[in-house]
Amino acid sequence: MDRKSLCDKIILTKSEKRLLHRISKHPHMRCSREEIWPLYEMDLVRPDTEGVDAFNAPIPKDTYCVSELYQLYQSYRTEQRFGLMLKSLWLPIVVSIITNLSTDGIQWLWPLIRQWLASSL
Repeated sequence: MDRKSLCDKIILTKSEKRLLHRISKHPHMRCSREEIWPLYEMDLVRPDTEGVDAFNAPIPKDTYCVSELYQLYQSYRTEQRFGLMLKSLWLPIVVSIITNLSTDGIQWLWPLIRQWLASSL
């Protein structure tokens, strides 16, 4: 699956964002299963394990850390916000420059235009 489309599909609530931020700042944080389950289903966190059982399956602990997908998601969101900021910043700047140049140009040319109109009549 494309990483961009995977990141676009992730929609988090404020509490989920806060929890992920806390987990990223304090890895191996203890969380309840109900609290962490939506993030685990989206593959944004992974449980810490302590060895393997008799069937060679990992034995999960009740501590969690962020996954590689979360780090990818964070960098994608940062880049997306930066692009949006640039778009919303550059348009007013370009409009302002064009307006100032056209106003200054008209003020500079106005005496010449009046002189040309007076001489042609």
